Amino acid sequence: MLPKPAAPATPIPFKLTRSFAAVAGLIMVVAALLLSVFHWYWSLGEMEAMAQQNNVNVARVLANLLWSRHAALLQDLSDADPATLPARPEIATLRDEIAAFTHNAPVYRVKIYDRDGHTIFSTKPSQIGKDESHDEGFQSALKGIVANELARANTFSVFESTVVHRDLLSSYVPIYRDDAGSEIIGVFEVYDDVTDFLRDIDRDIASQIGLVILTAGIVYLALIGYVRHGDRLLHQEHTRSLALVQNVARAEAASKAKSQFLANMSHELRTPLNSVIGFADLLISESHGPLGDARYRDYAREIGSGGRNLLTVISNTMDLSKIELGAAEVSLRPIEPQNVIESVTCMLAAQIAESGVTVNIAVPSGFPPLVTDERRLRQILANLLSNAVKFTREGGQVTIGVAVTSGDTVQFEIADTGIGMAAEDIPAALAAFGQIDSALNRRYQGAGLGLTLAKGLTELLGGMLDISSKPGAGTTVRVTLPAASAEARLAAE
Repeated sequence: MLPKPAAPATPIPFKLTRSFAAVAGLIMVVAALLLSVFHWYWSLGEMEAMAQQNNVNVARVLANLLWSRHAALLQDLSDADPATLPARPEIATLRDEIAAFTHNAPVYRVKIYDRDGHTIFSTKPSQIGKDESHDEGFQSALKGIVANELARANTFSVFESTVVHRDLLSSYVPIYRDDAGSEIIGVFEVYDDVTDFLRDIDRDIASQIGLVILTAGIVYLALIGYVRHGDRLLHQEHTRSLALVQNVARAEAASKAKSQFLANMSHELRTPLNSVIGFADLLISESHGPLGDARYRDYAREIGSGGRNLLTVISNTMDLSKIELGAAEVSLRPIEPQNVIESVTCMLAAQIAESGVTVNIAVPSGFPPLVTDERRLRQILANLLSNAVKFTREGGQVTIGVAVTSGDTVQFEIADTGIGMAAEDIPAALAAFGQIDSALNRRYQGAGLGLTLAKGLTELLGGMLDISSKPGAGTTVRVTLPAASAEARLAAE
């Protein structure tokens, strides 16, 4: 009775794809926001650069205009007491000229500092006469470096220490006596009103963010649809996998039960078969008197031959079942490969003689002992040699030999000049009870266990079996076994 397979596990909820979709959507939104912020800073930088250039141009034009007309006046204002500057009537003249010049320009305020940092002019009268020498912007411009600051509406202005209600970009521009690089005689501070620019930038960025989020939402919804479809496919595949696992478990249970049954039945069949073979041998030898008709001796010979063949099949089946069940045992001891090969050829001498095939033994002289299970190795070589002889035409050749392939492996090789087989047929030949159809009539029938058993026994001994073959060009089987020292292998056992 087959063991009852375990109940299928509860299907695992497929949350991974949903999590992926959620994370992917979040990443898209974050990426969109980051891109929008990057674009906002980039636009702000471009706007600042443009406003700065505008302020610098305004400052230079004002410097040319004012210094060409009022150089003496400006010098006089620079030399005057700062406390008296707000009451000077010349200030009104300068204010009118600057106001006329900046009437159509986006200039919010203009200030002029002397070299000592005093405000000798400002479009905001309350600032005239103040000492701004400590101001960072002024100090920077005094060194020939244009300094800028953007003050947003309703924010605290670092330069002015006041709260402003417009978006202003202030620029400190050095005033040179002659050309750039000459003596700096003062500093212009020009305020550019960038409120409209920033409002447009904020509006564009808001629109872009909305568009990006909308696009990301649409893509996310499409992704969710694909994910749900994939989720259903994964669930179906999971269900099929569970069914497959259950089928494999049933098949393994059935295979184990079959192997156990074959092992038990093989043991039960060997005893009566030994009796059949023994009595057939008694009849052939006529130990208790003549049989009479000579045909009886032939019949007894056929009974003995058939019994031995059947016993071989049963023994191979039992060994194969033990290997599948993991119950096969090995007994390691030092052996002489030459002796094992010679004993195998002697054991198959009758088959070899009847086949008309020449068997050559190729063992180098002085070949070192090998530590392995002699009985298992003999089984491997007997099955492989029997197959080689079986599938080789009369007059063909079979070579069985051994060689050291490396410092830790030994390779037995059985090569024949027989019918061979295609590479795609080799897996079938290695399968239990597998046989390959051939146009040539087989000289011997078999259960198809020889190669399978040889492979299983080779792996049991820690080795590897390899087959190379070609139709009409023969077959070569290589059995590679470990060749560790006797002490090491015996200690491992």
